[in-house]
Amino acid sequence: MTSGYEFRLAGFEENEALCEFFRESSIPGNISLAFARDPSFFTASQAGSISHQTVIYQHKETKKIAGVGCRNIRKLYVGGVSSSVGYMSNLRNLPETRNGFALAKGLKFCRELHRDGAVPYYLASILDDNSYARCILESGRAGMPKFTYIGDFNTYLISIRKIAKNAKSDSVEKCSKDYISGAYDCLDAWNYEHQFAPAYLENDISGNTGLLPCFSSDDLYVYRDGNEILGTLGVWDQRTFKQTIVTDYSQKMKFVKPIYDAVAKIAGYPGLPGIGEEFRCVYASFISSKGNNKKVFRSLIQKACEDKKLASVDFLIVGLSREHELEDVARHLASRILPSRIYIVHWEEDNISIPIMDRPIHLEVATL
Repeated sequence: MTSGYEFRLAGFEENEALCEFFRESSIPGNISLAFARDPSFFTASQAGSISHQTVIYQHKETKKIAGVGCRNIRKLYVGGVSSSVGYMSNLRNLPETRNGFALAKGLKFCRELHRDGAVPYYLASILDDNSYARCILESGRAGMPKFTYIGDFNTYLISIRKIAKNAKSDSVEKCSKDYISGAYDCLDAWNYEHQFAPAYLENDISGNTGLLPCFSSDDLYVYRDGNEILGTLGVWDQRTFKQTIVTDYSQKMKFVKPIYDAVAKIAGYPGLPGIGEEFRCVYASFISSKGNNKKVFRSLIQKACEDKKLASVDFLIVGLSREHELEDVARHLASRILPSRIYIVHWEEDNISIPIMDRPIHLEVATL
């Protein structure tokens, strides 16, 4: 039922209602997840973006929010050029309004926002398990934008305690002020070689611009050979404004979970959280490895997992496109992998040119 509802842009006065909405809504799958945004929805949604708009689907009388979608604009490398690209995120709606009509109407509202010409198209990511969203968004129904599939992306959950026990990373250290420029140059050169990788500024990764909330250069690791920086990895702890909570398990996973947890305990890595519990995780961000050197990448992950500040954290989350040269390192270290699909979203009547996929795709996993 959709009568009595309207679409409009949200303001900061809706923060509490938006936080409540994201606690209540979840993405179905073998592991159903709620991506909470407490205490500040807008801090979480704006991270990594130069501008942001939140569209809400709200009951006119009760003011209850039944659906949300975000339009973000980011500076990304496209064909080696820093470009403004949109990102559609946080597409959610409650079960009572979960129908194609409401979604189509919401995307029509987004179409009007898109007329400002700020970006030619948008990126979007959908978990493989979210068959409902994939069915609707890939349907090509009249009036909806086209979701053009461009590649696969894997999120790797790496057990911090397990990796820390076997860490051998003498060449990796925290990034001092003397090496921040070299670290930025290494990261920027690596991002330049990837399609849709962030086009950060040095002040961004130093924590001086507000683009990356709760991150500073104190959280950045570098792999150093003499004075040359060969790789970077930042540990971005977003738990103060973003939480991932298990809301349910499929029947299959309810059967598998006790076995998985028992094996995990023996192997020395965390079991799966119970229903209502949080995945205690931080993000491996600002990844770079000159020449995609696997030893460098592995050493950075190992050193990060040694950090005593992460004693209360279970997982380091790494994101890489499937078949990336570094992917087998993350796959070998991971205790669980969450696959998703990446799309370019555009309206066919705009006649845009889809970028040539002649470079490996890389997205900043912490801002998906």
